[in-house]
Amino acid sequence: MDRVSAVQDGVHSPTSTDTTASGSILSLTPIAVFPRSSHSSASSFDPQRSHITLIENDSSIVTVPVVLPPTGEPGHQSSGSDDDDRKGRSGSNSESGEGGGESVDAREETARGLEERLESRTFALDPRGYVRSAKFSEGSKFLAVLRSAKSIEFFRVEADRLTAVSEVVRNTKSSDAILGFEWTFDSEMILLTNTSFDFYKYSESRRTFVQRKSFPVPISWYRYSPEHHILVLSTSAASLYLFQIKPSYTANQLPSLKVISSKDGRASITKRQLSIITIHARVYCAFIYSKPQDPVILLFRLTKTSVRPEFELMLEQDGNYLLSTVDDLLVVHNLTAKHSSVFDLLSPRLGLLHLPDSVNSATSSGKDWTTHPKSLVFCPSRGALFRLALSLSDLYAVLDGSRAPLMPVIEFLLRRSPTFNVTMLLAKLMRKIISAESEGMRDVRTVFEMVFADGEGGTSVAGSGGG
Repeated sequence: MDRVSAVQDGVHSPTSTDTTASGSILSLTPIAVFPRSSHSSASSFDPQRSHITLIENDSSIVTVPVVLPPTGEPGHQSSGSDDDDRKGRSGSNSESGEGGGESVDAREETARGLEERLESRTFALDPRGYVRSAKFSEGSKFLAVLRSAKSIEFFRVEADRLTAVSEVVRNTKSSDAILGFEWTFDSEMILLTNTSFDFYKYSESRRTFVQRKSFPVPISWYRYSPEHHILVLSTSAASLYLFQIKPSYTANQLPSLKVISSKDGRASITKRQLSIITIHARVYCAFIYSKPQDPVILLFRLTKTSVRPEFELMLEQDGNYLLSTVDDLLVVHNLTAKHSSVFDLLSPRLGLLHLPDSVNSATSSGKDWTTHPKSLVFCPSRGALFRLALSLSDLYAVLDGSRAPLMPVIEFLLRRSPTFNVTMLLAKLMRKIISAESEGMRDVRTVFEMVFADGEGGTSVAGSGGG
């Protein structure tokens, strides 16, 4: 298992890079702003449907569609050109912490024009009490409303009204309690309780949702990844049970994941410690071991036949952590210390890039953050959906000013997305090598071979992380 360590700010080591003088390596750009009111009891973002769902007064459901800008458009990634990037920030306050010289609040004001273009739909509910959760199915054919630990309602969505289909009520005299539910495929969903997880599917002939299969297992909490259809269950034991969900109410069990989260070997795993992420087309189960001393992030690679530890990422201090990804880089947000860090799993020699000033204005209000694929960050308290953007030119400036080894820096640049213009950065690097002393000239041929290995360069390097 590869281990990447880091140290505190201002202390240099071969595995840490000081970025206190850097520009805005990371920034949050609002791509959708939704109306907030004092009557909203809950809000959520569905990355599969690209919809924001609001619950108003426990008596209506508001769904807001989100148009995500394609990769490479503004709000996703910055250009690789230093000159272009600097022009975009000329005359701006460098302490704003945001790319393009705008604060998060200023960018929210810019994005509020999106609010008028989004065609929201409102559906009335019978005033039957508190609504814990509400989610639309794939294609918005159905709506499921969870009101309590004993009851969940299903509605068919027709134009701008809801038609009641059925209601599932658990035994009110038992300790059986509904923990939550997840839509999986067309007209299929999973209902999770503290004693089992059950598959339900809509029956056209009966015109109701029918339980198709049940898996009895004690459940403390669960996490579901709609991107990969992976269900993680926590029981009272020290193991986490993993299932891959497939159509026709099928759950293929994967190898279990054993995590010891305390020195005495007892399990005290919480839902917030676990995330399912994708980096370089590999699926990882990320476990945040937030020990008082030497906190780490353990990355377990998931395949159909195995769950094995692959990376141990050393963190600088304890805190409330949240994970996201951008351009196959792992971003670790410490919401307690209000800073973010970046890991490149394929360049352990570069270590951790600590960004104390990059997203401070955002992390200061990140207690209700939820992160999603495509570098999305949902923040209900701000009434906005953000995209995490990376400025490659600022990141290169940090690496160039540090003692980072030359070859890992070049490989790092070549692995970046085609939407980045790395040509100017590579040209700068080549000029630096050529103008260096005779020892640096030995690297010129190697660099040229790496850059032009596939005509465009970078393909063979980028593919080296697969397998």
